[in-house]
Amino acid sequence: MFGLPNEFEITWHLGPFLSVTPGRVEEASDPIPLLQMKNATDEWTSLEFAYNPKKQSERGALERTYVGRGFTEGRLGIVACYYGSGTVCGSGGHPEFGLDWLLEKWGLPARMFVNFIFWATSETKSDVDYGGEQLAWKGKTEILSSVRHSHAKLRAKLDSLSSKVGELGSKPLNPLPGWLRDEAAEASFGLTAREKWPHILRRLKGLPSEINEASVGLQKLDSKLRTNLAKVQELSQWVRSAEKVSDIETRQKMIDYLLNIVDKELTEINEAYNYCRPSEWTQDFGWQGAIAQIDSAIAKVDRALASYDMEKAAVVYDDENPLKPLFIGPDDSPYTWVWGWYLGALYDVINALTVIRGRQHLAAFKLAIVENLLDYVQAG
Repeated sequence: MFGLPNEFEITWHLGPFLSVTPGRVEEASDPIPLLQMKNATDEWTSLEFAYNPKKQSERGALERTYVGRGFTEGRLGIVACYYGSGTVCGSGGHPEFGLDWLLEKWGLPARMFVNFIFWATSETKSDVDYGGEQLAWKGKTEILSSVRHSHAKLRAKLDSLSSKVGELGSKPLNPLPGWLRDEAAEASFGLTAREKWPHILRRLKGLPSEINEASVGLQKLDSKLRTNLAKVQELSQWVRSAEKVSDIETRQKMIDYLLNIVDKELTEINEAYNYCRPSEWTQDFGWQGAIAQIDSAIAKVDRALASYDMEKAAVVYDDENPLKPLFIGPDDSPYTWVWGWYLGALYDVINALTVIRGRQHLAAFKLAIVENLLDYVQAG
């Protein structure tokens, strides 16, 4: 919780509220409460009212929801503990989600992820290890091809996506498609699907150019890293062949350390574009490279186009829970219409931007390390 105020907002999306039981797990410390949920913001939409958001404004409505009970009972949102020689953190909320309904605008909660990484990887060791034998550079030449081809491939897919989104945006909203009606598409952040629709289209139209710009910047960093790789390789050959070099072992360890930094970063730049999780994995979508994310977005926009004029969904309500709609036909659930079509496509494209822009920041950071250490080694 370092750097965080006593109270702040966090995005809660289908996550549990927690209660702790001291002494429950052997070798674990008692759970350490980190966050207790206090209340909901005005734009909060409870899942119980996602298909009838107007009812949430009725007196006492929020208190009857799962989240409302969590507030009343003082349940926890995030806990941590020590387990064996490691550390554990469990979160019911989403610190990695933005505070806007597009989930793009990260806020203070994102610090928790950084803090946890620092906490989980902190050591008492004070000396610096420049690599040694276990980091001896292996020279993975198969990943040392330029990202120019990957950028061109991504750019072509972005152009295709932009064309399809333009077609989707030209579709009429009168009559309103059945899958945008309040009872067929979830409301969230105080907004119905119909209210979100123009903003979704606007963001889908603007994101491709932002991704392309970030990719151009990443290409330039990739090129600079390769230039420095060549310099480090030349320096390594010189050190190995020189007859009189002071502290040659330490220098060579630092050179191997530099080679590994560049080698790893070039590998991860390539993965930022091209990684696809194995087809036999059946878990949720998860981490993918930008090209796979855009492919997924294109498929979802295609599906939205093909089904745009679909007949209105038949909606009935559960007698035991009148707030819960039960959907019948045509062939997809409204969850699929939203997440498998337009909103899912939007988040795929936002993810692609996050991957490329995040890699751009990391590559710039690694480049600065390499250039500074290279100057240091060359200067002796």
